[in-house]
Amino acid sequence: MNYQEYLSEKGEIYDILIQFIEDESDDDYNFQELIDTFKRQKIQETEEELALFFRLLVQISNNHHRFPNFIEKIKRILQYFHRIIDKNFLNSEIFEIFKNSKIIMLFLIEHQIIVIDEKISKEIFYRCRNKESKYYFYFYPEIKSFLNDEEFEDIKQEITEADSEIFSNFEYKRQVGENEAYICELIRNDSIELFVSYVNQFNISLSSKIKPSIFETNHFLEKHELSLIEYAAFFGSIQIFQYLKFNNVEMTPSLWLCVIHSQN
Repeated sequence: MNYQEYLSEKGEIYDILIQFIEDESDDDYNFQELIDTFKRQKIQETEEELALFFRLLVQISNNHHRFPNFIEKIKRILQYFHRIIDKNFLNSEIFEIFKNSKIIMLFLIEHQIIVIDEKISKEIFYRCRNKESKYYFYFYPEIKSFLNDEEFEDIKQEITEADSEIFSNFEYKRQVGENEAYICELIRNDSIELFVSYVNQFNISLSSKIKPSIFETNHFLEKHELSLIEYAAFFGSIQIFQYLKFNNVEMTPSLWLCVIHSQN
C-alpha cells in the first residue's frame, strides 16, 4: 500500500467515526458501519494501528463538540475494543495511550481495563502535579491508597481548599465530565429564564468569568478561563448569548474559537 492509499484509509475511518459521534440519534447503523470499517481495514491486527486509532479517540474525546450521547458513544467504542486492549497492551502501555483523556481513563478503570498500580499512581501524582495540573484531583479516589501520610494530607487539604464541597456527589460529577457549577449547567442547556433569574438573584456580573472545575474534561475549557458569553458561545447557547450581547457584554475576538467549537 502506498502512502496515498494509507491516508485514504485513515480518512475513511475518521469520517465514519465523526459521523457516528455527531449523529444525535442512538441509531445502530452508524456504529455497525464503523465496526465494519475496523474489520475491513484490520486495524485490530497490529498494535501500531490500534494505538493510532486510540490516540485519535483521545483527541476527539478531549476536544470535539459534545453532541447528545457523546460520552456514551466514546464508551461504546471502547467497550467494543475491551478484549483487544487487554490482549495487545500492557497496563503501563494502556496508561500511556489514554492518560490524556480523563473521561476515557475513568471508563477504563471502572471496567478494569487498566489498573491503577503504584507506578501509575506516582506518575499521576508527581508528574501531573509538577505541571500545575489538577488531573490528580480527578483521580484522587484511585491514587489515595498509594500516597504516604504527608502526601495524603497535602492533597486532601489542597482539594478541600479548592472546593469545600468537592466530595459531594464526586462520582456523579466525574461521570458527567463538565463544570458542575449551576450557572454552567444553565448556560449549557440554554435555560434563559432560569439564567436571568439566577444572575439577578445573586447579583452576578454578566462580565464575570467561569470558575475552573476539576471535573471539566474538555481540554479547551481546562486551559482557558472563559467569560459567561464565551461559555455560551462554546456550547451554542443562542438565547443566553443574545441576552448577554443585548446587555452590552464585551465581545472579543476569542469568541471566534468558542463559536467554531459549538458548530452553531
